[in-house]
Amino acid sequence: MFGNVQIHPAVLRFLQLLDDDPELHKTPLNAIARRLGVSTSHLQHLVRRDLGATCRQLIRSRCVERLSRLLHEHPDQTISEIAYQQGLEPQKMYRHFNAVLGANPSTVRKGRRN
Repeated sequence: MFGNVQIHPAVLRFLQLLDDDPELHKTPLNAIARRLGVSTSHLQHLVRRDLGATCRQLIRSRCVERLSRLLHEHPDQTISEIAYQQGLEPQKMYRHFNAVLGANPSTVRKGRRN
């Protein structure tokens, strides 16, 4: 249960994957759905119905959470180094941060948001 709302088991497994797999952002959605034993369209429907967001939005948000933590834990590394270590092009990292937080990684690192 998620509050008073029943969450579909595939959605719960999807959320568990978000926690367990730091490289999920590199995985095609059809491969994630297959791993969960459902079709891509069914997974997308269930996630939107149960959580009110798309699979990609949730994956992107979790990726940004992880990257934000790394920015603070490794102030000696450049943003580009952290992006590459996580399998992202720096430009994509910037797009993810702007989409999720409305701020760029350097602003987040400094502890400010626009």
